Amino acid sequence: MIAPRRSAKGGRRLIVSKEAGRHVISHRKSQAQRTRILVASGLLVPASAVAAFAAGGGGWWEIHLVCDLSFALYVTLLLEAKHRRHERLRKVRPLATRGSGSPVAPQRLTASGLRR
Repeated sequence: MIAPRRSAKGGRRLIVSKEAGRHVISHRKSQAQRTRILVASGLLVPASAVAAFAAGGGGWWEIHLVCDLSFALYVTLLLEAKHRRHERLRKVRPLATRGSGSPVAPQRLTASGLRR
């Protein structure tokens, strides 16, 4: 068992298996990368607007519109991924582990192969 590092913001401490720990670490890296991309593209939008305004227009406004469009598409992608993740968590139920809950009685096969 390993415990992922506690965040500087005072997050909770979890103890998980090594395999699950790798998944948690991978998820955190992905989230950090998504955040960096979102911030960078969010800063690019007003910067391109300022550059287009300072240059007096021309082709700079098209560049600004491309930056706006790419930012809007990325935000839409993130929102759709979040929606799908929440939908999957709502619909999928994890299997019970051996030591938890009430045990499920195994079904028996009859001579004809039908289950009772």
